[in-house]
Amino acid sequence: MPTLVVLGQIPITKRRVAKMQVILQSKRFWLSVASVVAIAIKDYLPLTDEQVQQIVLAIGAWIIGDSLRSTVPPKITGSTYR
Repeated sequence: MPTLVVLGQIPITKRRVAKMQVILQSKRFWLSVASVVAIAIKDYLPLTDEQVQQIVLAIGAWIIGDSLRSTVPPKITGSTYR
């Protein structure tokens, strides 16, 4: 593949750009960003540390559940799972 731009020592190819576009469209990515931002600005939020922690844990559970849901095969042989 042809190299579009070289950023430092990392060549930026069309394939890498396509991967970044997929990542930027992912709700899991944005939920992760929201968690990091919530932790970073927790002192400015009208929430206690425990509330921020609970929000971040809920987002983490959502990300894990969404990841598991998208990796489970559509039909498991010999099972009632659908």
